[in-house]
Amino acid sequence: MIKLNKDKVYLLGIFFVTLLGLFLRLICLDKFGGGWYDEVASYGIARQSFPMGIIDKLYNQDFHAPLYFFLLHFWIKFFGASEIITRSFSVLFGVLSIPMIYFAGVQFGSKKGGLLAASVFCISAFQIYYSQEIRFYILMGFLSIVSLYFLIKVNKNSTIGSHVGLALANLAIIYTYTIGCIFVLIQILVFAVYLYKKNKVALFELIKFQAIVVVLSLPYLPLLVHQTIMANRGIVNPAWWGKFTPFSIFSVFQDWFTPVLVNIKMHGAFYFKSLLFNISVEHGTYNVYLFLFWIVLNLIPSLIFIIGIINAFKKSWSLRVILSIGIFFLLFAVGMAYMDKLVLMSRYVIFSFPYIILPACIGLVRLRNKKISKVLITYILMINLCYIFGFNQSAPKLDRLDHYGVAARMLEKAKFGPNDMIIIPYGGRFFGSYYTKSRIFPFDSELTFVYGHPQYMDAVFGKDLSRVLNKKNAHGLLRYDILSSHVSGIFEEYILQEGINKLPKNGRMAVLLLRQRSMDPISDAIDKHDVVSVKHLIINKYYLYKKFPLFSFYNYYKTRHDFLEVCYKYLTPEYIQVSGAVNGVITSQEMELTPDTLNEITGVWELHVLRKK
Repeated sequence: MIKLNKDKVYLLGIFFVTLLGLFLRLICLDKFGGGWYDEVASYGIARQSFPMGIIDKLYNQDFHAPLYFFLLHFWIKFFGASEIITRSFSVLFGVLSIPMIYFAGVQFGSKKGGLLAASVFCISAFQIYYSQEIRFYILMGFLSIVSLYFLIKVNKNSTIGSHVGLALANLAIIYTYTIGCIFVLIQILVFAVYLYKKNKVALFELIKFQAIVVVLSLPYLPLLVHQTIMANRGIVNPAWWGKFTPFSIFSVFQDWFTPVLVNIKMHGAFYFKSLLFNISVEHGTYNVYLFLFWIVLNLIPSLIFIIGIINAFKKSWSLRVILSIGIFFLLFAVGMAYMDKLVLMSRYVIFSFPYIILPACIGLVRLRNKKISKVLITYILMINLCYIFGFNQSAPKLDRLDHYGVAARMLEKAKFGPNDMIIIPYGGRFFGSYYTKSRIFPFDSELTFVYGHPQYMDAVFGKDLSRVLNKKNAHGLLRYDILSSHVSGIFEEYILQEGINKLPKNGRMAVLLLRQRSMDPISDAIDKHDVVSVKHLIINKYYLYKKFPLFSFYNYYKTRHDFLEVCYKYLTPEYIQVSGAVNGVITSQEMELTPDTLNEITGVWELHVLRKK
């Protein structure tokens, strides 16, 4: 009989946990609805030329750091540009995170804690979901683990190799995410305070190597400064879509600690509203079953991790330092969200995730009562596995928002080609890389209202008005423009010159509009183009109008109306096609052109096809 020593048992364990993690990230990788807005943006930026094409796109049309897009560019170049291939890039870092968090635990001196943390990463809904997303979040999480690993090494044995590893990981973090520099700053400040009392020699080495990181980060500074200027230039706050409430924090912890994801689709403002709606009323009765599900799937797992965190905080100063780094960065994000500078989403604070999960897992395996420890750990692992394989809303099975793939298939089915043009206000600047067979009309709602792009601002509002508009006065100055059913002569001329006049005879125009449903009645009225409700809000409830994001009024109401008004005025309509998700199934139908057509539409995408005679 072969006897394995404990080291080999742990290595065998992490091998099988990693294999399971790979399997869970590969199933359902092909999302039928295609990418959502952020994924289309990632794809569009990464397809630019390296390096200046990517940098130019980030400099003028985006808010993010370049490293992820550089890496994705070469991944696409070597392996292909299909959605499965591009999603596989994130799968790679999601899978690598599993053994990496284990080795961080080993470095700390807790193989059991490391193996439990790896098991949690393996089956974490949060980790699985973003391991299938064409976005930089899972890379951020992986780099955070690498940084944690070397931080523990520096604390354990301050060698040049460990300091170099920490410096390189932190440099990569800074070049991957806009506020990565804040995370690194918090990490170094907390660790420096700890080293000041424990090891001043290690502190000196830490300062020396992190100073090099600062110097090597300077080339990124002009891009970051310009992006900050762009954020201030627009008339809409970049965080327009997510108002902070204390419940936002609950939704982040639910994503991190439980198998049920809520913070990917909505910000925390709707967390308890949704919860109470689901558990309070069903045909006039109290829904006990949904409430019990919430306790079993959400409350108990969260409490178990909190027990682990509390025990870890008691056990050692090193664990307190690690936890403090994660908690302080989370508090920074909460403060930014409170000031409307950031939306508090679980993915935006992914740097904190390993700094909280690893200590929590070490705390759980080090509980004094080993029977209770085993019961709690078993519950966490089993409830996650049962949810993954037993529920249609589990992380691997979740489709993406927006369904840009559906929009592309609608155009493909309509055989849109080089003689045709597409107006797509939301995502237009990236959709041209996603659907390459037709020209894209030069307009993008986010570039216009959030970034304050001069060309588009002048086209919508005219030069005189666009020069005086800012975040403070825009609601007041644009109030009557939103109310007006009239298209300004400037915007009509822009649509004619850049779109309709460039169509050849028999060329077609597609007006492709994203429809979104919301729990918020104001958003719902805007999306349904309910003129009476919108006018009542602006005229009679001005205080509510001023609090509501201006982007929604323009992207989903006014601009949408103006594009359709002009196109229907100068082009011959052929048909409207609607595609939507009904119980998770994408459906598509053509609709007759009637006065009530727009009010009947409840789909995800609304395609108006018109022809130039």
